[in-house]
Parts: sequence; C-alpha cells; structure tokens
Amino acid sequence: SGAFTIEAWVYLTSSADSQSIISNYGGQTTGFEIATYNGVWTVNLSGDAADITGSIPITVGQWMHVALSGSSGSIKLFINGVQDGSTYTGAIALDTSTPLAIGNLYLNGSYYNPLTGYISNLRLLKGTALYTSNFTVPTAPLTAITNTSLLACQSNRFVDNSTNGLFPVFAIIYLFNKSHTNSKVTYIGKFVSPPYRLFF
Repeated sequence: SGAFTIEAWVYLTSSADSQSIISNYGGQTTGFEIATYNGVWTVNLSGDAADITGSIPITVGQWMHVALSGSSGSIKLFINGVQDGSTYTGAIALDTSTPLAIGNLYLNGSYYNPLTGYISNLRLLKGTALYTSNFTVPTAPLTAITNTSLLACQSNRFVDNSTNGLFPVFAIIYLFNKSHTNSKVTYIGKFVSPPYRLFF
C-alpha cells in the first residue's frame, strides 16, 4: 500500500497477446501483473481484470521503457515516459504467498503469459514513487538508488544488483516459450532452452 516503482526496458520480438513483464498473481482477487493485451499495455493490481488499460500500441522490434509508479490511491503506468491509461485510484491486493515472476505469470505451479523478447534493467523500488508525471526516460544503465529492492537484467545472468540482498530469498523465475518444445526464448541477450528455472 506504500509508494513503489517498477520499471524496465522491454523489447518484444513477437506480437503474441498476453505477454507478461512481471507478476505476483494470486488469483481472481489478489496479485498484480504488467502485461500486453489486445495490442496495448495493461496493469492488474487487484487480481483479475485490468485496472489500467493503456492506449499506446505495443511495438515489436523496438525498445520500450515501461514504468508503474505511485502508491495506493494514485498509481500510473508510463510508456516511454508518457502516462498511458488513466490513474488507478483503488487498492492494491498483493499476494504474499505467490513468488514474484519475471517474464511470465506463475499460478499454482503453472506458468502463463510468457514474454517473447528481452527485458533489460528491471528495477523495483519499495518506498519511492519515482515517477508521478511524464518524464524523460533514462538512457544510462539503472543504478541501486535509495529504496531499491531489486535491480536485475543488466547482464546475461540473473543477478540482483540492489544492495539489500533480500530479493534472492523468495525469487523464482521461469523462462519458457509457448510451444514448450524446440524453440528458444531470448532473455537479456542469452538463449536458454525451455524449461529453465532459477531458484535462489
């Protein structure tokens, strides 16, 4: 319910629907997800159904800066520094029993909404709403500023470059593709054959 910021650079290589950047989905009434849907960006903050639906079209083959920032009662989605969709004024219903998932949605032992493409410079801030109005997107690698809880996807390995050291305790990342067979997922510059899990 406090202030927070989630941001990342995203490069989609497919226009497939429902591609998740990051999620903590617990079911119909709890959890969040930032994902594509019907060609635009959407954010779920209270389980099922989009609480923010953008209008800026997703672009395949081009880097996009995606940021979700605010606190309970005023949460905004920004695409390339421009607010996309309306400000969400409702409550946030996080799910404390579900792992944070990057590049997909995890629920009850199964994985959905795989992202096909790249994620770079993913940063989570707990206690800071870094963006409250339109802004100039960063052009240098992100750093571990005050209140950084996670800073990752900055190399070809999953490393938390934040300074608190808390994130690896509960992180689970599952990278895969929709076919689950022969093709590969490209993730921050590294090819990995599905399935591929990282437990910390």
